[in-house]
Amino acid sequence: MDSDGVSPLTTPDVLDLATASGVWAIRSESTAVYYLDLPGLVMRARGPSSQSFPFDDEWVRLVEVISFDPMTGESAANQIRTGWRPRYLTDPRGGAHDYEWRLQRTVTTIEQVAPDAARTLRGLHRPRDDD
Repeated sequence: MDSDGVSPLTTPDVLDLATASGVWAIRSESTAVYYLDLPGLVMRARGPSSQSFPFDDEWVRLVEVISFDPMTGESAANQIRTGWRPRYLTDPRGGAHDYEWRLQRTVTTIEQVAPDAARTLRGLHRPRDDD
């Protein structure tokens, strides 16, 4: 179990967002953790020493993910890869098309979240259906 109480089920090197489902923790050297509830939601859980951003610790709609290899500049759409930097494009205001993006530090681990922990995470602030 990790320090935030999340027990991983699987830890792939590549997460294909076109086929994956469930809740995933995306970790880097930062204390902030990005959680994906697939398909369609992302939450940046702010760590104790990480910078604060709007919509931290809230589930927001995920529009797109593109990952970048910091060594070669190669990119991959709809994938998160260990050793690469994902950029998350979100629609936090739900349908306003006033998108925001976050570039995560280089991914160190990708972890599927256990069902009990996933239920807890899913209970946090979520976008309204009418947004």
